[in-house]
Amino acid sequence: MIENDKIQTAQQLVTRFFQGNFEAVVQSLDESIKQQFPVERLQATRLSLAAQVGEFKEQVGAHTFQIPSAELVIVARQRLLRIACQGMLLKR
Repeated sequence: MIENDKIQTAQQLVTRFFQGNFEAVVQSLDESIKQQFPVERLQATRLSLAAQVGEFKEQVGAHTFQIPSAELVIVARQRLLRIACQGMLLKR
């Protein structure tokens, strides 16, 4: 099972993303994928999500599970799920 600190890290990443703190989000990413998620792409994604499903209101929970290639933390928010892949997307 994923430790609570990894759940908190994933929740912080989602909070920072929806607060528009994209630099902090990028700094949280593993070096192997940082180039795939530049600040500009995160900003565009944030705007697109807001247009499609509305503004972020609150996190309503976090669930974890293991797949062969990664540990996953799913942070649920009203009307939207975001996935943060431990070991692949977030720094250890």
